[in-house]
Amino acid sequence: MVKVEWIIEIRAPADEGKYCEFYQHLRPLLDYTNRLSLPSKPNVRLGISSFEVSFNFCKFLRRMDKNLDILFHVTCYDLDKSNYRERLMRIGNELNVKRLLVVTGDNYIAADRDKQFSDSSELVDNILKAKLDTFVEIAAAAYPGGNQTKSFDNECECLRLAPKLSAGVTTFYTQCLYRVSDYEGLLKELRNFWDTNEEIVLIPSVGLFESRQDLARIQRLTKSSPPDLADWSQGCSEDYLANLCSQLSQMSERELNSASIDLCTFGRFELALNIMKRFASA
Repeated sequence: MVKVEWIIEIRAPADEGKYCEFYQHLRPLLDYTNRLSLPSKPNVRLGISSFEVSFNFCKFLRRMDKNLDILFHVTCYDLDKSNYRERLMRIGNELNVKRLLVVTGDNYIAADRDKQFSDSSELVDNILKAKLDTFVEIAAAAYPGGNQTKSFDNECECLRLAPKLSAGVTTFYTQCLYRVSDYEGLLKELRNFWDTNEEIVLIPSVGLFESRQDLARIQRLTKSSPPDLADWSQGCSEDYLANLCSQLSQMSERELNSASIDLCTFGRFELALNIMKRFASA
């Protein structure tokens, strides 16, 4: 098997009292990678902003392991025109975070265009123009095969990503549900579409769904092309997911000369660990 650089995507607990228990479940995975991905999601029930949830948990992770390489997600809900510089400085200086993933945020609408960014394209453009040398990677999200509301195929997806490419983004992380053929197709479309001296990197994400209901829910949320599954229940099995990671890593190695995979764990740490063990022992 191809040597894979794993990125473990986790959802920060909103309750700080659960940090230690959460970390104990996460800790075995860190024997195989030091890279984590930290999505941004508000806890409406507790009235806590997504930024503060992610920031507080990231600070805890830093205390537990100074060597973690964390991809910190920011959304248009988290950053506006009045606070984005200050918050980015906090992320970089207080958390020693070097990587950002910039996304618009689910169901986001800019109610006040004078204060809020219209979408992630405007946000990422302002971040890059700020020339903050704290960060080594400013990345964005991509939809292999497109989706039903933002783009309809890989060609349209390239057009949607054009403002980010123009701003200087060269690294993209896929959403976690798509056809394998669409991943390869989007990578080739991006390279053909955008003439640049810098390498375009498209990192595949793989969702470790617990049930076919979860898989169907994510498909409805992302409005993306369904994966190549005769029976969606197989998309939750270890064998299927390990084989999917193998296919994607081989494509990445062939096209990019390196292989990184973002495992969206959905709390299935044991499954993520088993998949990484398979690759380590191959």
